[in-house]
Amino acid sequence: MNGEVRERPAASGWSYIAGEKGRNRVRVFERDGRPGVWMDYRDENGKRIRQPLGHSDRAKAKLAADDVAAKFGRHERAPVAAITLRSCLTTYEREVTPQKSRTAQAHDRRTFPLFLRAFGAGRRLSSLNRRDWDSYIQRRRRGELAVGGREGRAVRTRVLEQDCNLLNAVLNWAVRAGDGTGGYLLERNPLAGLAVPREESPRRPILTREQYQAVRKAAESMSPRLLLFVTLAWYTGHRSKSIRLLRWSDVDLEAARIHWRGENDKIDYDHWNPLHAEAVAALKGERSRTGAIGDAWIFPSPRSKDASGAWSEHAVVNLWKRIAARADLPPRERYGWHSFRRAFANTLRDVALRDLKDLGGWKSTRTVVQVYQQPSEDAQRRGLAALDSLAAAERAPRTGTTRG
Repeated sequence: MNGEVRERPAASGWSYIAGEKGRNRVRVFERDGRPGVWMDYRDENGKRIRQPLGHSDRAKAKLAADDVAAKFGRHERAPVAAITLRSCLTTYEREVTPQKSRTAQAHDRRTFPLFLRAFGAGRRLSSLNRRDWDSYIQRRRRGELAVGGREGRAVRTRVLEQDCNLLNAVLNWAVRAGDGTGGYLLERNPLAGLAVPREESPRRPILTREQYQAVRKAAESMSPRLLLFVTLAWYTGHRSKSIRLLRWSDVDLEAARIHWRGENDKIDYDHWNPLHAEAVAALKGERSRTGAIGDAWIFPSPRSKDASGAWSEHAVVNLWKRIAARADLPPRERYGWHSFRRAFANTLRDVALRDLKDLGGWKSTRTVVQVYQQPSEDAQRRGLAALDSLAAAERAPRTGTTRG
């Protein structure tokens, strides 16, 4: 049995590989920052297994890897397909891309031609390496690789992050996807673990209450329906897409509840939330003004004569630009409808994270903390003040009957 010890930098940890790639490959390794040795392999059905061995003995782990490789070496498995980049991207775009949001779909179709230009359409997936990764990042950063008509223009780090995450997503999918003959498109992601460019301090402006009042006044001067949109954005914290695609059947004004349909949500999260009194009052006023009921759009498109369509994404973006100009918001600071969502997360920071996540329709509490909420000295001072209250309660004399 052929095996090799692969010594890696301390940050990556030790690993040992037994068997043959695409046939009976077994890897045992130490995970950075975690005790014990782990094993990674595919069973006779092709299912990937990754599990802890329950000990830290490297010699014992190597013997276990050799044993498992020998076991599967007796069973011939279909080899991993020598798939090309073009073939993989074509299959991914056909099977996976349609399941994503419109924005993500557009990013896929805009970025795949860049991958083909950078690496070559006939390039085997398994041959991609660190030099390809670094070269792509450098060429994109310099503007050599760009969407049509934008050559020579450098891109933001955020764009590079999205491109690299997409490439990793494609390769990780290929590791799990079958090739139709019992094999897999890719044995492992050859770019796994490489550093993804990230913006150190991305600009994520938060709308203040004073700015909200200015925006509200501007919207009111434009139309009652736009004022309702602004009110819902402030008091629900939801994405503009979810708001513009609301129907009257989605709101229960008597119970002060609102239904956010999964089909209209970025993360397909179908849920109900309670409504703030201001939002209820605004919705009642709009219903009284329009007389709309049932599945009618709350924000019908003015270009749709039979009210069969809701406001478009383009219309909502343009409306924001007009509002921001009237409200004198700082230009070029990337204020937008999402600044309402950030304000919601920070204003309600004292709400339990589990409930805040559902109120705003976030995928996880981790997203709320890492992306939306910002440090607040006032909140930290309130937390420190709670220590005084606790100490005072401990010092207070206890009352009650003492047994003699």
